[in-house]
Amino acid sequence: RLEEVAARRRVDSLLRDLGTVTYAEHTGRGTPDSADEVARLVAAVQAEETRAETAAQAAEEAMRTAASTTPRPNARGPAGGPTDDLPLF
Repeated sequence: RLEEVAARRRVDSLLRDLGTVTYAEHTGRGTPDSADEVARLVAAVQAEETRAETAAQAAEEAMRTAASTTPRPNARGPAGGPTDDLPLF
């Protein structure tokens, strides 16, 4: 969850920078390297989006794995016996 917030902030910052460069270009205040800067920022946003998607998929898979390996309450071992060595009182 913390990584999601950090990723969202990185993307917001990149998009803000992209908007600034794009606005400057469209108002005649761009610089000779504006096109390169736009390309760099777009690539950085796409990389962050890919990283976020990969992290979300990994988290989802980890949750599925944890859910499938977590014993259910009152689960029984072989032949319906207890699943651990705790005495039954």
